[in-house]
Amino acid sequence: MISVVLAVLGALGSPQGDVWAQLWTELDSLHDPQLAPAEAEALRVHLTEAARGLAGDVRAELLRAQLERLAGRDPSVVRRLLALEPDPFTPREHWYLADCLPSGPQRAQLALEALQSPTELERWQLFLAYNAGVDEARALRLDGAFSLQNALHERYRAEWSALDLFLTLKNLGRSAEADAVLAETIERETAAGRRPKVLWEHRGILALGFGDERLARDYLGRAMALGSDDAALLLARLDMVANSTLAARTGFRALILNTPPPDWAWRGWGTALLPSFHTAPATKTPPEERP
Repeated sequence: MISVVLAVLGALGSPQGDVWAQLWTELDSLHDPQLAPAEAEALRVHLTEAARGLAGDVRAELLRAQLERLAGRDPSVVRRLLALEPDPFTPREHWYLADCLPSGPQRAQLALEALQSPTELERWQLFLAYNAGVDEARALRLDGAFSLQNALHERYRAEWSALDLFLTLKNLGRSAEADAVLAETIERETAAGRRPKVLWEHRGILALGFGDERLARDYLGRAMALGSDDAALLLARLDMVANSTLAARTGFRALILNTPPPDWAWRGWGTALLPSFHTAPATKTPPEERP
């Protein structure tokens, strides 16, 4: 890390040095939670001095705002920076603006704009974009959530990005697109030698939610074959709802033998042992009538 500081000092003293690229790299290091406290303090002191030396540049104000945010204080200047016209900041610098904002549509929009840059994301940038998408989805701003999660999935094509995008598409009622995301990801994960049981689970739940129980059972069966206890629970529950008590008992009984048994397995097993609702109630024979 000391080498980074020295590199920045050299860049500041050289007209050919890309000063801001070096300073932003140093600032990125401050977002690392595993950075040693002594090194973090040295970086903060140096960045504060650098911002003071570059006074008059709007980027210096952004740098100071980030240092305030990382110190746990409210960087109020960021609102004025966001109002500048034309926008003087690069996509990389949009990450720092977004990081200074509270959760909300503006933060999500800035993260989306920053994602347009093809450069590899720092870990903190990925978490910021991911959390911004989750926040939008939880606030039911589903169009904003979709834009962010679609951009992340286009970039990473991973199981986690597919699941986020799928859930938002499902909540938007776009079932065909949601299923296509899962189908594509299942194919890719399977080709890579992985066992995408969670993706099959969600594909089955999606089919069931849109009224196709036959297809749902097929997908859940594939998930169960890959080791999914949740899919097995759902299939046993479907059997119980369909009054196929024997099949439900068989499904729940297999699950309670697991170590440990999954949640609801014992409850499902116990419920499947109860008599059906139309069975006459059992009565005790009075003592005087016993042989």
